[in-house]
Order: sequence, then C-alpha cells, then structure tokens
Amino acid sequence: MSTTNADKIKRYKAYRTTQINKIQELNAVAEKALVDIKVHTLFKLRYSEIDVIKEEFAKQHISILSLIATAEEINQDEEENIREQFEHKFYSIKTIYTDLFESSLNRPTTSSSSASTHFRPSENENSRVQLPKIQLLKFDGDIKGFPTFIDMFNALVHANNALSKIEKFNYLISALSGPPLSLVKCVPMTTNNYDTAYRSLVDRYSNPRLLAVAFWTEIENSCKLNSENSQSLRQLLDTFSENLAALKTLKFPIEQWDFILVHMLLKRLDSATVTRFEMNHGSLEVPTYSALVSFLEKHCIALDTLTFGSSANQDNTFKTKVTPKPKITNRNSSHSSLFVKTYNACCALCKGNHPLYKCNNFTMKTPTQRYEFVKNSRLCLNCLSDVHVIKNCNSKSVCRKCTQRHHTLLHFDQNYSSHTSVEPTADTPQAVVASTSNTVNSFTGLSPRKGTVLLSTALVEILDGFGNHQTVRALIDSGSQVSFITQKCANRLNLSRYNLSLSIQGLGKSQTATRWGAASVVLRPLKQHTPSLTVEVAILPKICSDLPTFHLTTKSWTHIERLQLADPNFYSPGAIDLLLGADVFPHLLLDEKVTGMINEPVALKTIFGYILVGKVQPADEQVVQSLFCSTANISLDRTLKQFWELENIPDVEANSPDDAACEKIFVDSFL
Repeated sequence: MSTTNADKIKRYKAYRTTQINKIQELNAVAEKALVDIKVHTLFKLRYSEIDVIKEEFAKQHISILSLIATAEEINQDEEENIREQFEHKFYSIKTIYTDLFESSLNRPTTSSSSASTHFRPSENENSRVQLPKIQLLKFDGDIKGFPTFIDMFNALVHANNALSKIEKFNYLISALSGPPLSLVKCVPMTTNNYDTAYRSLVDRYSNPRLLAVAFWTEIENSCKLNSENSQSLRQLLDTFSENLAALKTLKFPIEQWDFILVHMLLKRLDSATVTRFEMNHGSLEVPTYSALVSFLEKHCIALDTLTFGSSANQDNTFKTKVTPKPKITNRNSSHSSLFVKTYNACCALCKGNHPLYKCNNFTMKTPTQRYEFVKNSRLCLNCLSDVHVIKNCNSKSVCRKCTQRHHTLLHFDQNYSSHTSVEPTADTPQAVVASTSNTVNSFTGLSPRKGTVLLSTALVEILDGFGNHQTVRALIDSGSQVSFITQKCANRLNLSRYNLSLSIQGLGKSQTATRWGAASVVLRPLKQHTPSLTVEVAILPKICSDLPTFHLTTKSWTHIERLQLADPNFYSPGAIDLLLGADVFPHLLLDEKVTGMINEPVALKTIFGYILVGKVQPADEQVVQSLFCSTANISLDRTLKQFWELENIPDVEANSPDDAACEKIFVDSFL
C-alpha cells in the first residue's frame, strides 16, 4: 500500500471514529430514556441527528473500503465487523425511539403485586416483532420532568377509554412518589374522585412560570470547564440545548437572547477554547448564539480527531462508555411546595459530585495553592462559586479566623511567607502570596571553571495552523515560570496569536516586556499520537543561542547507548525553537532515571523519550547560557509611556539630497 493511500485511510478512519462515538453517545442517551423520563427531551433533540450520523459513517466507510480493496495486508473482515456493530447501535436506537414515542399501545396489564405498570399491544394484533414491555414512567416532583410525564400518562392511561376511572386512579398513584404522591393520596380513591386528583396534580405542576424558572436555573448551574475535553463540552452544550428547547416550547423568544446566551456560555468554557473562538470570530460585532454553538460542535470533532484519529486501538472504540453528568437535586418535601430547586454540586477541581470546599484534592493543598487555584479559575473568593465574583457575592459568611471577607480555607497567618508583598484587599485574602517580582528563575548552560553543563533538549511535534504536525527542537527547563517559542517558529507554524502583558525578569533584576504576543500550541511526542499537551507560550525573537555551545564527545557514555533519546542529535549545536517551562515540566517526567560515571549526564525518562542533563567533561570555552523567566509587576506609567513611544512616528532627518527632494514634494503636495 502506498504512503498516500495509508494517510488517506487514517484520515477516513478518524472521521468514521467520530461518527461511531456519536452513535455510542446517542445509544447511551436512548437506553437512559427508557428508565428516566427527564431524559426524553434530550433524546428527542439528539435523535434528530441520527440519519446524518449514519450517512456520514457510510460515506467514510465506503471511502475506506475503496482504498483497501486491493491491499492484502488489510483484514476486510474487521471493517465489516465495525459496520455491523454500527448498524446494530443505529437500529437499537431507532427501536427505542419508536417504542417510546411512535408506537400505538393499547390496554395495560395490571399487576397487584407490583407498583410498576407495564403495557403491551393487543393480543389480537398480528405483530411480527415481540416488542419489549414499556414501564410507566414515574414522577417524583421534579417540575422539569412533568411535561413529558403527563404527555405519556395521558396517551397511555388518561385517554384510554378501555380503562375504568378507578383503574386510571390506580395507575396514577403507582406512577407517583414524593410530594406528588402525597398530594393525590389526600383524595379518597374512588371512581368519582379520579378527575379531582388528576386535575389537582396538573394544576400544581403545569405552572409555566415555575417551569421556566426551573429550566433557566439548570442553565445557570451548569459547571465551568477548566480544560479542553470533548465529552464535558458536549454535556455543557446538551444542558443549554435541552433547557432552551423547553423554554422555546413555553413560547419564550430565545432567538432574541443571543447576547445573554453567548455571554453565559463563554463564561463556562475553558480559557483555551474561548481564545480560539475569539481568534476565529475576529469581529467587533456581537456573535450569535448559533455561531458559537456551531464553532463548539466543530471543536468537539477536532478534539475527537486528535484523540482517536490514528489510534492503533480503533477496533475497541465501541467499548467507550458515556458517563452521565453528575447532578444533585434538593427537593422540598413539603406538600405545599410548588418549586423544586436544582443545584449542580460540581467540583471545579476534580469534577466530582461535591462542592469545592469538600474536595480532598483541594483541602490537601496549601493556602497559597488554594488561593492561586481559586483566582485562576475565576471563582468567588468568599463562597467559592463559579457564577459570580466576590464583589457580587451575597453571602454573609466571613473567614472564621480573621473575620475578613474570604473563605476560611484561603486564610493563613501573616508570617506564613517571608516574601509577602501583597496587601489584603476585597479580592485578596489576608497575607496572600509573595510577589513574583522578587523571584528569579534561570537555566544555565555552562558553569565557568567547573566544566560544561548539558541542558535537556527534545524533538517534539506541534500542530500548525493548517492541521499538520511539524517537528521543532525544544529546550526543557524547570527553572522558567513560562514557556516560550521563537517568533520565527511561530511564523513557520502559522500560529494564531493573542495579546499578552508579560514582563520577563532576568539576571540582576533586569526587565523587558514582551511585545510579540502569545499563542496556544498543541504538542505531542515525535511520531506518536499520544499523549497530547496544550501549552500557552509567549513569543520571543530569540530564546537563546545554539545548544550545546560546541560539539560534544559521547563515545564513553555507554549508559545511554540503548536508550531512546528525545533528541538523538543532542551532542551537536543546533537552534532552539521552543522552551518548555515549569508550567508543563511536571507532566513530562516519567519514573525512570539512568546514571553514568562522573562527568557524564543523567538520563531522565519523559514522554518524549530520554533527556540528558548534568555536568559533563570540562571544556575550554567559557560561555554561559542563561535565561531568567519571572513574571513581574510593571509600572502602569512606564508601560503606557512605552506604548506611546512605540506608536509615535520618529522624527528623522533626510540623509541625502534625493531624500530631501522626495520629502519636499510630499509636503508640498499633501500637507
């Protein structure tokens, strides 16, 4: 098989895998809809895409078969098995939808020993398919699920003339629990009282205003995303779509809410996704909600493609399971309660089903680390909520240790840090972290008088602006607070940039401000598809000179002979395109180290392969490679002055008679 055909097959398989994932997710929703009435609206909305999914799957599957038809090394039976599994899921979903919403069902069968109710077609019908029994859905008082419940109950029981009223009353009671059951049981169970019980239930829970509040609250309580994840992003989109569809059914003009919906949805996205959308939108006009949703749907497909595109385990894609989004519903058990409040206790740190202050991962952090996480996640410093900031917080709670307006978990004593230089404010807990302007972070290449210090380099692949992966040479430095990329490399990769206010502090506390912006890059090991990391990088004209500074002799380094090195040409001077700092360094290391003799580097295992670092044989050249990367506070006056200096047109005198003549013609003609 040619290389071109192999690449095409990988691409078609990636597209086909996306459709397989979609049909799996839809199948999970369908199976849940069989037992949970609250999922019916979501199932109906997502079911509308099933024919498009099948059409796209068939298109990609045919393309794959056409390319492998003459390839002997490809097992066509495996491809046929994938098609059969897909169609099995497809028709299972179709069957469930028909059973729930399109079947014509007749008289129910009664069961005196069970509270559940089942329905089956008439025995006189000549059905060629034995359909599964449908269980009558239960209603527990969640007002959002009442429209679906009452529609199904009306179709199967209330409008069924073959049932007597006392039978209908029995089925009504068997389908209720909690406050609704208490409401109906207050009415004596007689034939004449069925209509009274039915009407009281409908009057209480068919309140359009309360329904609207419940649907809108579900949107407001949706969790904020802290990382790029297609499954979490789709769950967020489903929450918005499901509840907005319900509001539209209630005759609300959701088409006129673009500004509000776009603002609410953007607040719940991770910073990298928001950045990509703003770069893609690139307009001063307010984006429409449909445009944002369309962008996010495509972004989900891109994330799936990056994750599953060329995986060697594509045959196991049908084993993926969809995890239902965590939800806690607090219900008032009072019989007179008309409103059921829904609250999503979604942890901003671990995404668990609990509030942040109960998260073990959060409470195990130091006060400084907790504060940094809360600030970076844009949570309220007082109540740790993700829907408002502290200035909009209505909570009356204060710190139990100092009575200041911040959460007790964010408090620490004044003597906690000897480098404290930030005064407490409404947005800053008492005695919060040291100013980073006093911190100097560096990497050093050569230690004078004592020999050469080898710095760790690696070859990595970065996704460029055209969707291709390009190889760059990276320096791995745990002493830098930020990661960098050269301007030349950023231009070569055609990266989308955004503005960044950053000061780089170097040796002797010298400072310089970046004027070249920043970018978000997706990188992975060389010639591998996983793992994939997203890194925010600042753009500099040049990171450092070539590394190493001279050619190294490595013949005696026998301990690295059989290792898979991250940079096979580490010994030869070469340009550095990328610097990976401490923000990503902990995610690179693996648990393995290989040491050699004295004056031989140590090999550390990383996701890119083995990197070499440490002092090696002495050298005559005394060249020091250093980079000090520390964010610092910049004077606003100084920054503004530099801005205007950059914007001013320089006053330059003409250097030759010809220049003077040209300038005179311009002045006489246009000024």
